[in-house]
Amino acid sequence: MYTLENFQSFINRNAEEKYRVFQSKLIRTSYVFNGVRMPLLKKEAKTVANNCDVKEFFAWKTTCYEQVAVQGYILALKSKSHDFYGLLEDYVGKIDDWSLCDGACCAVKRKDEEYFEKCSEYARSSDEWRARWGIVALMVNYLDKDEETLSGVLKSVRQGKYYVDMALAWLLQVLAVKYEEKAVSAIKTLELSETVKKMTAGKIRDSFRISKEKKEFFKNLLL
Repeated sequence: MYTLENFQSFINRNAEEKYRVFQSKLIRTSYVFNGVRMPLLKKEAKTVANNCDVKEFFAWKTTCYEQVAVQGYILALKSKSHDFYGLLEDYVGKIDDWSLCDGACCAVKRKDEEYFEKCSEYARSSDEWRARWGIVALMVNYLDKDEETLSGVLKSVRQGKYYVDMALAWLLQVLAVKYEEKAVSAIKTLELSETVKKMTAGKIRDSFRISKEKKEFFKNLLL
């Protein structure tokens, strides 16, 4: 049986001070960094999922950033299990940084209506991290939804918080790559704040998947 002592031993074996310092410059979190690289955390998540009661692992006292990150990767591994929504609610409540949100969220691949409704609920939330999870999850899984349904959710996003605004801009940039007409319609109808417009224009400008001509088109549409 996998124990908290096993996890602490894993951290002690794999912590790198130089990586910890580098990582701490990119990620703003209240959790303690140990400097364990993400591929190792993903591998350990599989070990935990196969050798531990996952709900028990989630319930352990949180001691570090890596512990929460492993929980996120376990959540993705358990995305089709009956425990998923309980684990999701537990995990989202622990998020305090974009990396803990996006790493796990982008790994959860589901196309069912139940998850769409949960993501839509989160996207409308006043909580910054629930809202970001919802928006990123919609981007990863549901951009092929009909325009009216997708726009209906995005219109209810509460703009004004940095990580919510950035997630919305990211979604619109990916929409511009995959479904250009939907992106144009969304930009015209969503009543985007000036901040979100500038963020979206910046993301489109920096994209390698959008032509120079289309970048200019979207720039004129947004700014």
